[in-house]
Amino acid sequence: MKNDSFTRLSFNDKTASLSGTVCNTVKAKVSSRSDVHTLTYDESKKVYVNSSSYGQEVFFTNVIVMFADTEYVKKENYKTAGNTETYCDYSFTSGTGKLASAGSIVDFNWKNENGTLVLTDSQGNALKLNPGKSWICLASDNNGGSVEFQNCFLEIYLKIIINF
Repeated sequence: MKNDSFTRLSFNDKTASLSGTVCNTVKAKVSSRSDVHTLTYDESKKVYVNSSSYGQEVFFTNVIVMFADTEYVKKENYKTAGNTETYCDYSFTSGTGKLASAGSIVDFNWKNENGTLVLTDSQGNALKLNPGKSWICLASDNNGGSVEFQNCFLEIYLKIIINF
């Protein structure tokens, strides 16, 4: 199987800041019926740490949150057990997203191009990820999915404050 058959991802040669916007904490919620996943940036290790989802600390270089339209679907007599199961059905066509990496954050666009995931920056160029592990979250754009970034600020403002 070819590695590029499902994604067309681009990577930097080495870890680099994505923007002048600092991002120390990411809180992602998949939908209105899910828990919040919290990832906190560890400056010394240059990774985001997720300790709330796995019962132990798990480290990621890239935190990718993609938004897509969803619909709640009820499946009657699920697996012939007589139960009704409700699940979130994603329209995996295209959308927007946020990428946090190296303590910074940037907006991006994504699309499903003939079964291949393509991530692009605001100018339409391939979005460059940093080398390392990636945490990918597909969040509902219309059923309560959200992403909150804490301790995020434009670095230029910090420099202005420090200079005065």
